[in-house]
Amino acid sequence: MSSSKGSDKAAEEVKTEQQIEEAGKTGGKKPAEKKTADAQADAKAVQKKKEQADTKTSSKKTVKKTTTAKKTEKPELKPEVYIEYQGQQAQEAAVIEKVKAAYVSSGHRVTSIKNMQVYIKPEEFKAYYVINNGKYTGEVFLF
Repeated sequence: MSSSKGSDKAAEEVKTEQQIEEAGKTGGKKPAEKKTADAQADAKAVQKKKEQADTKTSSKKTVKKTTTAKKTEKPELKPEVYIEYQGQQAQEAAVIEKVKAAYVSSGHRVTSIKNMQVYIKPEEFKAYYVINNGKYTGEVFLF
């Protein structure tokens, strides 16, 4: 399809050159002025067509770039962490949920948590936590 567009453009350029020559031959009081005026008009028309073709191809290229960017995005890795001690097992996500539940049961909202640190001490079978830089602290049982 691009080869036919190229041949169409070449044919148009040949036609415009022929028209310029004919305009000069037909005469008139000022043939040189007609040639330059016609040449300028034809050059503007050819340039507009080129710009339109460029914008069409550039918009197609932009679409292709965005689709390749989507393909390179990888899902975030979410590991499952388990704590085992003396034959008992606790999952890290379950401990976090226990901490959130304890925080909510004390009258706070989960959405008010800005940061959280959890310290696990399996020998005591507990997890100690600090929420919002020490404003709220507590402990939950691991198992």
